[in-house]
Amino acid sequence: MCSVASDGAGVHRQSSQHLQSSAGSTLRGGSLVNPKNKATLSYWDDAIFQRRAGGNWWVQIQHGGRREKFSLRTPAKAAAAARARDTFQTLVVKG
Repeated sequence: MCSVASDGAGVHRQSSQHLQSSAGSTLRGGSLVNPKNKATLSYWDDAIFQRRAGGNWWVQIQHGGRREKFSLRTPAKAAAAARARDTFQTLVVKG
């Protein structure tokens, strides 16, 4: 649901519970959330995997023409997602 209202001064306001842009970003609670944003933990939460149940989490990252799998050295998913994000950001900055 989306509605547009105008006050008497010609200023338009838009109210929305949930808007989605053509780029796939979603407006939730006044914040723009892009599910493909690699700076968010939710992106990495979906990108990590376990090679065997109960084992450490792994991530596959491609940068500079190389694709590598890295062990994140933890069985805790939240900590692994943070390490994956940090590893990717380090690769982007330092090469």
